[in-house]
Amino acid sequence: MKRIFFLILSLSILLLPACSPETIITDAPQNTETETVQSVVLEPSDSTPTQPDKTNNTEIKTYQTEVSAESNTSQATESTAKNTEKAAESCMRTEVEKQETTTQVESNSTTTVVNTEPTIEEEHIIKASASDCSIIADKVIEYINAFRSDEGVESAIKLSGLTKYAEYRSRQLVTNFAHDTVDERAAATALQYGEYIESSLYGMNGEPYYSANVREAIAKTPFGGTVDDVGKHIARMAKNSSAHWNYVGGKDYQYIAVGVTYENGNWYCCIAMSRENTDNK
Repeated sequence: MKRIFFLILSLSILLLPACSPETIITDAPQNTETETVQSVVLEPSDSTPTQPDKTNNTEIKTYQTEVSAESNTSQATESTAKNTEKAAESCMRTEVEKQETTTQVESNSTTTVVNTEPTIEEEHIIKASASDCSIIADKVIEYINAFRSDEGVESAIKLSGLTKYAEYRSRQLVTNFAHDTVDERAAATALQYGEYIESSLYGMNGEPYYSANVREAIAKTPFGGTVDDVGKHIARMAKNSSAHWNYVGGKDYQYIAVGVTYENGNWYCCIAMSRENTDNK
């Protein structure tokens, strides 16, 4: 038995060197590799750099890249938002400036329009001329009747025959601006208007004549303006004279005629008033 024991022991001693190297070669590289990777990932060495695993390095770089990308995206987003806000503020300022500019332009435009509004001369208002005398005469009657109406007096009635007499008298006023009885009789006689008077029947010498038997108001004015302006001005002249308006605006004088002549820069006007219709005589 002893011999068998020693034989087995001898064989074990011979076989031991052959098995030990395989065990060392197999395990050592795995542990070394593990420790190396752990050393690189968890606690990098400052003195002796080690080469990290390529796969893990890629993951680290990818992670860093993703983080960097997210950071850049966030920064870009924030920058874009800020730029957008600045652009919006800029647009708002631009709109406000445009509105203020527009308001200013409109204000200036309005001021310009007001300042450049055409004057009477620029509008080329047609002023009354010598050819407008009959129209002005009608305007005088129109305004006289308006003034009468304001005072509760009926409008005076225009007489066509008496109008010819008033026109004749207005022409006489150019050379003799006065209530001249000779001129009055001469006008009526020339027109054979009014009452026929035989001088001898009244114990007078001289030729027969006609008398219009009216009261007149005469006016002379260089007033310039439109037909309406001149007519209104002459009517107001009669209205403002109490001695003349007493009968021109009197309710007892129901008939009227007006004659106007323009000469030497003046308007000469005769307003004839009558209690009765002298056209019938």
